[in-house]
Amino acid sequence: MSQKISQLPVATQANPTDAFEKSDQGGAPSQQVTLAQIQVAENILNTLAPTAGTSYTVDFNVPDNTITTASQLDFTATANRSSAATRSRSATVRVASNAGGARALTFNANWVFLGPGLPTTIAANKVGILTLKCYGTAETDVIAAWSVQP
Repeated sequence: MSQKISQLPVATQANPTDAFEKSDQGGAPSQQVTLAQIQVAENILNTLAPTAGTSYTVDFNVPDNTITTASQLDFTATANRSSAATRSRSATVRVASNAGGARALTFNANWVFLGPGLPTTIAANKVGILTLKCYGTAETDVIAAWSVQP
């Protein structure tokens, strides 16, 4: 009997790269399933951590992310963009600003932003959504949109 991903054991946060065997129709294991794949399948919200200082890399393998910020945010890069120009990838980041005041925002200069202008701040106690869609293999293939609560 085959197992659904939701029925697989959950990896510990101490070892998030654990892989699990997934069996097709009760036979021998046919593929490895990683914690990241389980999170994607179950729509688990990932807390995005900075890669260095206030710099963040958005990973297209983890499509649902959240950040609660007490400092500026520098979205410097993406990871795991499409491996072919015929396939697109998406990622979303929920940004919650705390009560400490407006936070500066910077973005990768190669991204193409939709809308009236490039956002530069998020006000205190506001929530914004950064949506990224990549239609190729390079940072120049990333289309970005920002929306923030009024």
